[in-house]
Amino acid sequence: MADLLISGEFLEGITRDQLLSLIRDPKADPTLLEHIVSQPVVDEELWRLVLNHPATTPAAMAKIARAATLPILKELTGDRALLSRSPQIPHAILDNPAATEDEITVVETVLHEQARDPERVAAMLPDDVAVGLTGRGDGQRGQSSS
Repeated sequence: MADLLISGEFLEGITRDQLLSLIRDPKADPTLLEHIVSQPVVDEELWRLVLNHPATTPAAMAKIARAATLPILKELTGDRALLSRSPQIPHAILDNPAATEDEITVVETVLHEQARDPERVAAMLPDDVAVGLTGRGDGQRGQSSS
């Protein structure tokens, strides 16, 4: 793998095993995760780990979704909570030429649900994700503000 530029420093000579170890660290820096998915090398195992890492940003997930192979797209579309984290993710799947009608149908359904009832979708998500979806930071997920 090519040298990685993280926070202005090169990680020279890093092995794949070391990289896997860095990604598996629950405290991995989101910048590292984003940089990994920006590399020209497609490594499905690394991408799966990044997708499932709690620190992965929606932007990094969207990069993966835009370039993913069909097996990863199937995993993404099988996880509605992940698709609902940010509109970037389902839109990126729609931009992926590998997406089949099955994946497109799931993504369009999720986007329609988000457009119709963002509060209901947000109620199913963790607080930090729900605030991003609804724009509400008042702890009132899923409740009307009357």
